[in-house]
Amino acid sequence: MKKTIAAVVLAGIFSLPAMAQPKQDGSPEERASRITEQMTEKLELNADQKESVYNANLEMANAMKEDRKAAHEAHQAKMKEILTDEQFAKLEEMQKNRRKGGKHRRMESSDAKELEPAQD
Repeated sequence: MKKTIAAVVLAGIFSLPAMAQPKQDGSPEERASRITEQMTEKLELNADQKESVYNANLEMANAMKEDRKAAHEAHQAKMKEILTDEQFAKLEEMQKNRRKGGKHRRMESSDAKELEPAQD
């Protein structure tokens, strides 16, 4: 009985990292559609811009499989062509805030762990 309980506990412990893995974003088409909808809402894109942005997002999502940095740089260049100067500046600000937020959240969670009193 003890061996069975130990096996179940070990199986649970080893499965925790798998459950902690972030969910995949889905297919490139789904990622491109989701990102385009967010950009349409926040940047107030017109119909022509929305279609062009979707195509650029889809191309980036497909290229991300091979070379992330090159895909990002190419995508930024296309966005600069498609968007107005005001929209592009707003996009850059959104991206900068998203990057800051991610680091900040990770930092907060690690700081919180350090500040928690040890439980004996």
